Amino acid sequence: MVAKKPVLKQKVKKKKWFRINAPALFGGQLIGESYVESAEHLKGKFISTNLSTITNDMKKQNVLIKLRVNKVAEGIGQTEIIGLYLVQGLIKRLVRRGRTKIEDSFTAKTKDGHLVRTKPMLITTSTCVASTASQLRMTTKKLLKEQLAKTGFVNMIRDVLSFKLQKTIKESLNKIHPVRSVDIRAFAREAVRGKVPDAELELIPEEAAEEEKAAAAEESEDETTEEPEEKAKKATLRKKE
Repeated sequence: MVAKKPVLKQKVKKKKWFRINAPALFGGQLIGESYVESAEHLKGKFISTNLSTITNDMKKQNVLIKLRVNKVAEGIGQTEIIGLYLVQGLIKRLVRRGRTKIEDSFTAKTKDGHLVRTKPMLITTSTCVASTASQLRMTTKKLLKEQLAKTGFVNMIRDVLSFKLQKTIKESLNKIHPVRSVDIRAFAREAVRGKVPDAELELIPEEAAEEEKAAAAEESEDETTEEPEEKAKKATLRKKE
């Protein structure tokens, strides 16, 4: 009779709750929590969230922010901003008949050395010919590159979110052709590859995280108070399944 090989039990790694803080640009306040195995599973991971959830300002709901956890201190993940993006729904609403949409995409370095992908988008008040559209595009690119060269990355983000940058560009473009709006549909540092995989981290709002913790504690308490006979019955049922 062949002896049965012993079944090796797999060790289940217990997960922990880690708080995630916003970058200093947004006050460094708590923006949510994440349920992972260890602090090492946090560092280097990316988080995408709506700007309105960070600022509590519904006027910012058309902007998506991408963050990266750059360090973990005392069980709290500290983040840095990687970029911002306009939501697709807003872009579709801006485009109407009788207007010309002008887009561009290029990379350039900021004053502090970050290589940034910038995607400006212009909407004219009326249709314009190809030569005028080309002039508007080239002027926008020139102005943005000049601003990038003398401004740090975080300050550029601040100027984009406050619309200070877009307003300055619009004033210059109106001398060429009337422009209805100037938007930055994407402004982000080029992907940074490191030892940690480029993976998205699930960000759970504080209230939802507290509810999950309470539910887990209640379930754990039920298992502790369970009678040995009941535990044995459940174990037998699981084997049959």
